[in-house]
Amino acid sequence: MTNDTKLVRLPFGCNKGLPGNVRIAWGARMIAPADLVWDRQGCAGGEEGGEERALLLDWLSERAGDAARQFCRDNQMGISNGSSEEIFTLYEDERGKVVGSPQGSHGHVYIAAWLKVHED
Repeated sequence: MTNDTKLVRLPFGCNKGLPGNVRIAWGARMIAPADLVWDRQGCAGGEEGGEERALLLDWLSERAGDAARQFCRDNQMGISNGSSEEIFTLYEDERGKVVGSPQGSHGHVYIAAWLKVHED
């Protein structure tokens, strides 16, 4: 990492699940196991409304987001393991990755997602 590179910090979500080399990411806090709250999600890195963020959001809406939420439902994330600090891979394909963790919250799941092309 160069001195002029900043770590991406999500407004909501699983910051500790982000690799240090990610430039653009999306995060959310869900009510366990998979209730995505509209005002507890957002992007970090890149330009607001920019093409790179749009690529990430399109990937999430095409399949990755629903698949990650289904993983949470199937595994009762945040309910059966609510005290866990472990980071789980919720979905991954050749384009990107979604991770999540209850972060010891006993009722929430914190999510982070990024595209592999946005890794330095």
